Amino acid sequence: MGSLRGLQYALSFHSRSSPSTIYPTTDAHPERESQDTHLLADLQRLHEFGNYLSAGWLQKALEMCLSMHREVQQIFPQIRQAVQRQNSKWMDETLDDTVKLLDVCNALREYMRDIKQYQEKLHLVIHMLNGPIGPWQLGRARIALGSLCELPAKATEPPQNKSRLENCSSVLRRMGGKLAAPCAGGELVEPIHAAMDLTVFVCDLLLVALSFRSRRSLPLPCSGHSTWGGALQALQLKVKEEVDKRRNKGIVCVLLDELFAVESASQSVNDLLKRFLNSKSVPLKEAQDLELRQSVVCLKNCVAELEDGMAFIESQINELFEVIIGGRMALLDALTYS
Repeated sequence: MGSLRGLQYALSFHSRSSPSTIYPTTDAHPERESQDTHLLADLQRLHEFGNYLSAGWLQKALEMCLSMHREVQQIFPQIRQAVQRQNSKWMDETLDDTVKLLDVCNALREYMRDIKQYQEKLHLVIHMLNGPIGPWQLGRARIALGSLCELPAKATEPPQNKSRLENCSSVLRRMGGKLAAPCAGGELVEPIHAAMDLTVFVCDLLLVALSFRSRRSLPLPCSGHSTWGGALQALQLKVKEEVDKRRNKGIVCVLLDELFAVESASQSVNDLLKRFLNSKSVPLKEAQDLELRQSVVCLKNCVAELEDGMAFIESQINELFEVIIGGRMALLDALTYS
């Protein structure tokens, strides 16, 4: 598995037209068709990239979400009048959806901190086994790593109450069902609808891919209601197929490629430690020492891959939080002066 460094710019999304020419205040179907064509091309790139449960793919999907939200803010002066003409129900629902997405971003940021702590504990184990390996190092590393290896197994037990991540997933699924309907706000506010729709899908996938404890698959994709809606539906279906395929293979705990690699590598080191200690093979023979050190190097490399991916995803989630706030403020401003 190659390094994830630099993957954040591996997929170059298209250059957008000038905001002043995309969405005039009167209906302009050719421009809307052009926008749909661009959005369709972006979704197709995500579709063709594959590796839907890798950090690299999630980075690209998040970058597309950010691009769409930023574009909405750029064209907002041109669609302000269309926003102001919407009925109060549309405005209330859209503002409510932004609050829900902000809550999801906060839940994801909290979970990213949990993953950081998991990585830090693995670094401690790696440090213990980097120098001379004696009985003390083996015993301490076995205790520390054993508790970490038990995390995924324990996490699969159904909790008494839904976790915050699971609650957020349920909220996103309800939002996705509602957004599947044709945009109630009309054609000129369709970019807002599109940005929300894609964000719901990507955030739901993040909740499934990053969680040790989630047994839930992605929901069936909703019917597409436009050119880009059909492309998003096809992408959702492919991602769902991949998730379900891994579920059927028994990979219940960990779906993200990099997280699964770390879990597998840590389990391999833990198995060696357990075997050596149970057989009282201390001090280790030369072949045993080499086998253990090779496993530790593999774990170290997997942790580095995970850290590279998570660092950029965390940064993107923070950016998404800020850009959603910006969009919400623009809507509130339009409501105030309507």
